[in-house]
Amino acid sequence: MPRYKFTYSVETPLRAERDVTLTHGQFSVHLGLSRPLDQERIPAHTVVEGEKCWEANAIAMEDAFGPALDALSLHAKAPAMLLDLQSVVKAETGSTRRTVLIESHSVFQPVYINNQAIQEVQDALNKGKVVRAAFRWLRYSYRLVPVLEQFVFAWLAFENSCGTKKHTPICEYCKKERAPYDRADRDEAFRILQLREPQLQRAEFDRTIKEWYSELRSAVLHGGRTPDSALRQKMREAMNRFRPAVEALAQQELGFRRAYPGIRPNEGMLQTNWQHFVEFACAPDTGEFADTPPVPRFADRNEDPQVDDSVTLLNFEESKNW
Repeated sequence: MPRYKFTYSVETPLRAERDVTLTHGQFSVHLGLSRPLDQERIPAHTVVEGEKCWEANAIAMEDAFGPALDALSLHAKAPAMLLDLQSVVKAETGSTRRTVLIESHSVFQPVYINNQAIQEVQDALNKGKVVRAAFRWLRYSYRLVPVLEQFVFAWLAFENSCGTKKHTPICEYCKKERAPYDRADRDEAFRILQLREPQLQRAEFDRTIKEWYSELRSAVLHGGRTPDSALRQKMREAMNRFRPAVEALAQQELGFRRAYPGIRPNEGMLQTNWQHFVEFACAPDTGEFADTPPVPRFADRNEDPQVDDSVTLLNFEESKNW
């Protein structure tokens, strides 16, 4: 099976006098603790087997980096967040190799508000309407944090907006009623979702809310499932449905007629990833993982990126079958 070397940046304040390699099972994770990329990030790499490049990347993120960073973070009680993929190199031989190179740029993006927006906010405060816990949870969900954290805060806003209602479950075996308990009001949840999805039918809602509770909410809040890439994607898709509905309800209650209507929050940061799949020349006796060439540079955004004579740009879509 092909082997791939994945290099990431890790956001962490952790430092050491030397670089460190942590091993667990079949994985080795190398952390550049003595040579940070900048004040906030260090480089890290690992080697993983996989049928194809991006399948192996999922294994690297969850099974290789995950446990090593979890343990190191817990020991120091310090954050260690896997951030941006920087390069992928496949174990190959010969004087011609291929690699994925990614350069990430983040730019602060001001979110401007006008006098009308300020007046609507002041009017809501004057009327004493900004009192629901859901508003606080929504604000926390807008931070530029991993989707897991955003989901938790957005879900708390959703449940708080729904309120509670007595529910009497029926035993699936004996069909007798069990002890009633308070749970989020599903009728109100249906009404809230219909604010953004008027075509939503009750049967579809019942299936969706059951899936959200069993696979997302309970799995995360009860800590019974590791938040892998597939789970995070499901969280993002669910949140892009229920959070805008809660926002629509909140903005309606507060009288915000000119509020921002978008699905994605204004996080104040614009991130751009430039992805390249390239072929490059190396010495014939180079080991299985060659050093990567510099990331292609753009002299002008309307032109193709500039590369060295030994580097050939390939179609990035080809990396999916690499």
